[in-house]
Amino acid sequence: MSVRGDTLIAVSPSAARASPHPAWVLFLLAAVVLVTAAVRLRLLEVPLDRDEGEYAYFGQLLLEGVPPYAAAYNLKAPGIYGVYALILAAFGQTTTGIRLGLIVVTSATTVLTYLLARRLVGLAAGLVAAAVYAVQALNPKVLGLAAYAEHFVLLFVVAGALVLQTQARDRRPAIVLAAGLLFGVAFLMKQSAAAFVVGGALTMLLSSDPDGTPRWPRRLRMTALFVAGAVIPFALACLALLGVGTLGTFWFWSFVYGSTYSAGLLEGWSNLVARLAAVAPSASVTLALGAIGLGALFRGRLRSRGGDVLLLVAASCLGTMVGLHFRPQYCLLMLPALALLAAIGLDALGRLLAGPRASVLLVESHGKKARFRSLLSGSRSTPRGTCSSSWGPSRSHGRFTGATRSPSRWRSRATSASTPRRATALPCSGPSLRSTFTRAGARRPGISTPTRSWSSSRTPRRCSIR
Repeated sequence: MSVRGDTLIAVSPSAARASPHPAWVLFLLAAVVLVTAAVRLRLLEVPLDRDEGEYAYFGQLLLEGVPPYAAAYNLKAPGIYGVYALILAAFGQTTTGIRLGLIVVTSATTVLTYLLARRLVGLAAGLVAAAVYAVQALNPKVLGLAAYAEHFVLLFVVAGALVLQTQARDRRPAIVLAAGLLFGVAFLMKQSAAAFVVGGALTMLLSSDPDGTPRWPRRLRMTALFVAGAVIPFALACLALLGVGTLGTFWFWSFVYGSTYSAGLLEGWSNLVARLAAVAPSASVTLALGAIGLGALFRGRLRSRGGDVLLLVAASCLGTMVGLHFRPQYCLLMLPALALLAAIGLDALGRLLAGPRASVLLVESHGKKARFRSLLSGSRSTPRGTCSSSWGPSRSHGRFTGATRSPSRWRSRATSASTPRRATALPCSGPSLRSTFTRAGARRPGISTPTRSWSSSRTPRRCSIR
C-alpha cells in the first residue's frame, strides 16, 4: 500500500511479488549463501561417506570411458554418476573436489528456494525459506554434509517447481516442456524423484486457466506435454545405455532388484518413529513453524496458492517414504517444502501479532492526512458566513452552512453521539454564526443546538465547537 499525491494506492500481493529484488534482500541472501558455504569449506577434507565413494567410483569409470553398469552395479539411476563425473572433471578427483561441487549445488538450491518462496509468499518469506533450507541442509542428523543424491534431486526439483509457478497465461508450451525436462533430470538422479514428477503433473492438471474457466482439454494437453518432457531425459538415457550394451543390466539393478528393496509396514513404522526421534530435536523450531504454516494455508491470503504448496509437501513426503526405510539422507527431500512452510508460518505469525495494530495506524494516518488536505482546500474556498468543521476521526467532514443546514440533521448529530466529540477550530468569517443557528433551532422547538463561541480577535476569527 502506498500514497501518491492524494491517492491511496493498494498494491496487490502478485504485483509485490513481481517487484524487483531490493538491494538489502540480495545482500542478506548472499550472506546466507556465503555463511553456509564457509561452514562447508571447513569440512573439505572430511572422508567420503559410503554413497559418496560409490558415486565417485562410478564417476571415475565414466571419465575412463567405462559405460555405466558394465564394470560396477548399483540400484541408483545413471544420472548421479554423470553428475559426479562432471564434478570430478571440474574440481579434480579428490575429496575436496567433491565437497566443492556440493557447495555449488547447495548454494544454487538455496537461491532457487528463495525465488520459489518469494513468488509464492513474498520477499521476507523468501529470505526465511532460503535461510531455513541452507541451515537444515547442514544438519548432520540428515547427513547434509555429504554429497548424497538427494541434494542433486532437489536442485532440479526446486528449479522445475519455480518454472511451474509462472502465471497460467504465461505457461507457453516451451515453459511447460522445460519444467518437465527439469523434473525428468531429477528422476535420473534418483528414482524417488518420481513422486515429484507426479506432483508436477497434478499441479498442471489442477491449475486454473487464464480466465478462470475449467477448460479441461487445454489442461490435459499441458499435462501431457509436461509428462512428455519428464520422460525425455529417461528415454535418452535408455537409448545411450542400449547403444553401449548395458540397458538390460541397468534395468535389472535399478528397477527389478530395486523394487524388492523395501521394508514391511511394521518395520517401516518403527523406522519412521526412530528417524523422527533422531531428527526432530535438531529441527524443532523449523517443524513448529512448518506446522503453523500448514495451518495458514487453509485460511488467509495464501489459500489460492495452497494447492501448489500442498502438492510439493505431499510429493516430498512420498519421496521420503519410498521403501519405508527412512534413511537419514532421505529426509533431505523434505527440506524445500519444510522451509517453505516455515516461511509461511513465520509470515502468518507476524501478521497475526502486528497486523491489527499496523492496520489501525495505517488507516488513521492516511485518514488524518486526507482530512487535513480536504480541510485546507475547504478553508480556502469557504464563502463568507460558512464554517468547515471536522467531527472526529470516524466522522466524514464537510461544510456546515447555518442558512441551509436542516435542524433535523443537527438533532441527529447532537443526540446520536454517546461521548463528546472533539472538534477542530478552523478559520471562520461572518459575525452572525451564533444567531443564524439559534434562529434555525428556534424554528423547531425541543431541538438542542450545540453551543458555539468564538474569540473576539479581528478577522479571520477562530470558532470552536464544544
